[in-house]
Amino acid sequence: MKQGVLSAHSSSTISLNHDYLLSVFFAGSKEGAKDVAIYASIYQGTNYLEPFALITREKLMKDSKEYIKKNRKSNLSQNR
Repeated sequence: MKQGVLSAHSSSTISLNHDYLLSVFFAGSKEGAKDVAIYASIYQGTNYLEPFALITREKLMKDSKEYIKKNRKSNLSQNR
């Protein structure tokens, strides 16, 4: 994991085959920060390999041609 990553959360793990697992998770300086990205790491036999970024906010904005930001208000609270 790169330096400065202080928070990792919301992990999911799937089996790729008998010897490999893939774990994905959000990580960054803190939850909701602009530097949060989705990372992955592969478990191979006895340990996890170095995590790598699957998608960053900047890459998602570039690919989608949309501005991406965290929605601070829940739609559920607005509908009540």
